[in-house]
Amino acid sequence: HLWCYTPEKGTHWYDGPATVFARLYRFIREHHELFDGLETIGSLGVPEGLPIELETFEKRCIFRASLDEGHPQPLVLGEKLWGFPRKSKSKNVLHLVNIDYICDADKVLKKQNVKITLSSSLFDLALSEARYHRYDNESVNVDFEMVESHIEIEIPDIDIWGIIELKADDASA
Repeated sequence: HLWCYTPEKGTHWYDGPATVFARLYRFIREHHELFDGLETIGSLGVPEGLPIELETFEKRCIFRASLDEGHPQPLVLGEKLWGFPRKSKSKNVLHLVNIDYICDADKVLKKQNVKITLSSSLFDLALSEARYHRYDNESVNVDFEMVESHIEIEIPDIDIWGIIELKADDASA
């Protein structure tokens, strides 16, 4: 089930039929390597010294103070587009979330021909390939360019969510 909000019910659990989630679940099973064993990095990474286990009041206060300071924060990659970078020893991915939501119409506005700029230090790699994955469409290679201290990537579109897989040259992996 899914935690959600509707004007009629407020916040509640949505227990939809399996068919509602089937494509998403199938995508995650087929592309588990884009999820499993990855560590959050960048501004969303856990700040040094921040407790992960929150069993004491003191640790909860430290964690709350960090949230009040604005940590963690997603990468803002464009107008109403957030990025969540993750990596492992062999994999670099950037989850993209389109937050351009129109409440009255209850829909997310699809974005076309999206250009994304990332600091090249975020993943620390010599990029050889960028592949864009969407649960509701075929995965495709996308254009990218390494420019001085950043990486420019262009994706064809984003509805709600997508993942860019960044592959390194064999020499930098």
